[in-house]
Amino acid sequence: MELYKKDLNPKALERVLIEYGVGFIFYGGTGILKDNTIEGWRNVCDELKKYTDKTRLKIPVLQGLDAIHGFNYLSNATIYPHNLGVVSTWDDSLAYRLAKNVEKELRYAGMNFVFAPNGDIARDPRWSRVYESCGEDPYLAAKMTEQYVKGYQESKLFGACAKHFLAYGESSTGRDREPIDISERTIREIHLPSFRAAVQAGVKMIMLNSSSLNGIPVHKNKWIMQKLLREELGFQGLIVSDWADLQKIYTRHMTMDSLKSGIIAAINAGIDLNMVPDNLDIIDIIINAVENGLIPMKRINESVERVLRLKAEFNLFNGRKESEVVEIGSPESVETAYHIVSESAVLLKNDQVLPISDNHKRILVVGEAADTRRHLCGGWTMGWNIINEEDIQSGDTLLTALRKNSKEFSKIDYAKDEIELSKYKETADMAIMVIAEEPYAEEGCDLPELCVPQEQLDLLKKLRKNQEKVVCVLISGRPLVIANILELADAIVWCCLPGTQGGTGIADILLGKVNPSGKLPISFPRSSSDLPVLYNSRNMTTYNPLFPFGYGLSYTSFTYENIYVPEELEANQDLIITLDIRNNGDLDGKEVVQVWGRHLYFSCVGLRLELLGYKKLLVRKGQVENVTIVIEKDRLKVLNEENKYVFEEHLLQVLVGGKQFDIRLHK
Repeated sequence: MELYKKDLNPKALERVLIEYGVGFIFYGGTGILKDNTIEGWRNVCDELKKYTDKTRLKIPVLQGLDAIHGFNYLSNATIYPHNLGVVSTWDDSLAYRLAKNVEKELRYAGMNFVFAPNGDIARDPRWSRVYESCGEDPYLAAKMTEQYVKGYQESKLFGACAKHFLAYGESSTGRDREPIDISERTIREIHLPSFRAAVQAGVKMIMLNSSSLNGIPVHKNKWIMQKLLREELGFQGLIVSDWADLQKIYTRHMTMDSLKSGIIAAINAGIDLNMVPDNLDIIDIIINAVENGLIPMKRINESVERVLRLKAEFNLFNGRKESEVVEIGSPESVETAYHIVSESAVLLKNDQVLPISDNHKRILVVGEAADTRRHLCGGWTMGWNIINEEDIQSGDTLLTALRKNSKEFSKIDYAKDEIELSKYKETADMAIMVIAEEPYAEEGCDLPELCVPQEQLDLLKKLRKNQEKVVCVLISGRPLVIANILELADAIVWCCLPGTQGGTGIADILLGKVNPSGKLPISFPRSSSDLPVLYNSRNMTTYNPLFPFGYGLSYTSFTYENIYVPEELEANQDLIITLDIRNNGDLDGKEVVQVWGRHLYFSCVGLRLELLGYKKLLVRKGQVENVTIVIEKDRLKVLNEENKYVFEEHLLQVLVGGKQFDIRLHK
């Protein structure tokens, strides 16, 4: 039932909050208010208290928002890069800064929860939720997820919701919410680490995967909720359903013979909060099931206790705790977003055309997305997957940012499409083509083929005929097949979905004001027929991407020297690796030192390769920095035949700086 449609619906509020006593209000993907300011949101949240004050116990409601890359419903808010872009910085401190900034805004508006972070691992780039995910690697995902949770929850008056537990990104078809069939080994090695990190960081809520896992809908899977999440991980917070997914146990998965039996199975399996968007009859079903002994009162009391404990922890029974007035689009939020953009863009190719030289006086910018904000922001911005350009009012487009920040150029021309491009017959000093996906979200937006839109590819081909130097800026929420672009462009910069500071951040990279340092968080395949293309599969021979996980160029070059890796380790020892890194160029630059490992000769078939550790650091031009990377001893354990992490004597091959080292691990 909709509680608001531009304005609050008093009858609906009275029925939901007073008659039914609903205790959690969720503001979803289409939640735009008539007074769409932070004060407007604050007033709505406060208005709900007037209804709960009329109830017998006056228990306040929890309120949460899908703010997955900033307060993405406010037209003047800072919209941050989507999660995949944040992960491509390989700097988890930026995830913490983002989360802390967003929490301040949401809490001031009256929210108690954010439905983030997303800890999913994306295993197929055709999936429509890749940009919401953490990419391909479980260790990188765990580090980012941990810092998101800490940032969101630092005030101790606000909660994060890690999602979607578990293995949501494993679809073998690339389609959203498709059934998932994988081994427990893959679940533990690939999909569990980010959620383990969230629980260890104290996350207050976990949202479930909408799919079925190995034949059982996750929303009624006792092994997932009770054995794995509660008992093994020790999670004590709230388990929440995804959108209308209790109903779908019956309507989609068809594993129960009625809506009622599906609801009962889910509650008995461990669901604490049911995200019911439009059907209050489900509450009646639950009440009736309790009265008839189909759901034990003990089970209800467990969830009630968790909810009440959290409301007390957030100080809701004492009324609103006033937070300091928060400025939407504050300098701190803008600076953080810009910093993430500038460190997330990945330079995929550069045939000595970037950065743009001061000698270049005439620049030709091409493509609709060069002068829009909606392409920079992507889905989940001012709504769900349909975005109106005029609704986004903060930040500059790339074209505007280039014109503002490149005063040394005498002229910057712009052609939106082929018709406008035909006006420019002369060769410019540099041509910049922006290729972008249209904004999208979730089901219905999965791709059968990872193709660049044909009309944009045709535009690039036409541009190439008349221009000697062509730079392609690729704005996409997932890897696309870009072998044809690789042939047509002299340089390629992948920017994911960079948000409202995307224009300024990308412009500064093209102009050389920022040295790119992003690394790919996911592999780029050569063709759709090659899928799956995963660096950490168990297949030792088939990984042949166009660009591998961890790849990214710089405007300078680095040399790794004096690498030290021990030859032997005991079971109780951390692995400590030291090296020197030299910046050989004339520009300061940041490098991500990556340590890879391959476990050999133990009781099971290991992954082809694993990211064991990494460190991002600034190295000044001509300087040398000493680097120490500590890989904790528990990360040297292997998953044995019983799916338990243990120490086994085996050989660990370590790769760092392009060199391989063999370490003998002893028990």
